[in-house]
Amino acid sequence: MRKELVSLNLSGVEDPTARWILPGLHFLTDWSACLHLFHLERGSFGRQHLVAGRHLRRVINRSQRQQLESVSYSSRYALGLFYEAGTQIDVPWAAQYISSNPCIRFISIDNKKRNIESPDIGPSVVVHTSVPFGIEHLEWNIEKVQQLILEHLRGIIPVIPEPESVKCQRWRYSQVTKAFLGCPGQITLHTQPFLVCGGDGFIHSNFDGCIESAISIVEALKSSL
Repeated sequence: MRKELVSLNLSGVEDPTARWILPGLHFLTDWSACLHLFHLERGSFGRQHLVAGRHLRRVINRSQRQQLESVSYSSRYALGLFYEAGTQIDVPWAAQYISSNPCIRFISIDNKKRNIESPDIGPSVVVHTSVPFGIEHLEWNIEKVQQLILEHLRGIIPVIPEPESVKCQRWRYSQVTKAFLGCPGQITLHTQPFLVCGGDGFIHSNFDGCIESAISIVEALKSSL
């Protein structure tokens, strides 16, 4: 089999984590991407493109679809604050779990957490909201959500400097609350072309779950060759 990367068009997918491996062997590494529905079509130079569309039923059967739709995720927002080099974030910790705030659940001084502090690199702050806040504000205007999170952040860290830039990300599919039945790590959606779906939705949401799913995908690939 000639090793050639194939393109994967996920237009309109908010936070796809899909990757591609070999022609004719497509891997969706998160069911959250599948939720936006895909169909296969031929592209230029004979490559197959997996394109967001409305014809998923052409690729998978009714039973597979029902099982996939049974997977559920929590939702939250992530906020990134980026600073110029030399800016000081005067807190005595690198990361903090926040249990007493209705909006914010986790804050990280990211460069300090990763042990990459340098006078030549500007610090950054990462904020995760709570799941209840994420669900309640999921369809809000993202600029309004950003402002609300910043207000809560300033209440927790009154001395936080004004950032050079801010990025607010709607994390519609955050952690798995109900995994795929039996937690198999992956399922084969289609054999011609070979289409595998895997990720934390098929096992559980942590690093070990990602590794276990990846191993399951590799085993499925090996058995198909």
